[in-house]
Amino acid sequence: MTEDRHDPVRKQQLDHERFELLERLERWLDTPMLVLGLVWLALLVLESTRGLGAALTWLGTAIWIVFILAVVAGQSTSDDRLPRDGAVLRSADEPRAP
Repeated sequence: MTEDRHDPVRKQQLDHERFELLERLERWLDTPMLVLGLVWLALLVLESTRGLGAALTWLGTAIWIVFILAVVAGQSTSDDRLPRDGAVLRSADEPRAP
């Protein structure tokens, strides 16, 4: 079992499966997240103009929880989304480390 974790071919296969899972998850969540975003925007406008009742406040909180869970789910399936060598923090004119 420990040999499987150190096998480069197996690791590449697992990385590919993880990436495919992430892509499917993102495609599946695109439309519901867009709808929730629009509902949240409408709630924000209502809150700033008239105020929200208890039920709509609860709905806004539930939408935030769903947003957070979607981000956590995406991050937990993608450990290789960001470069590990700090490339995000470097400016464009700095050379890359070998």
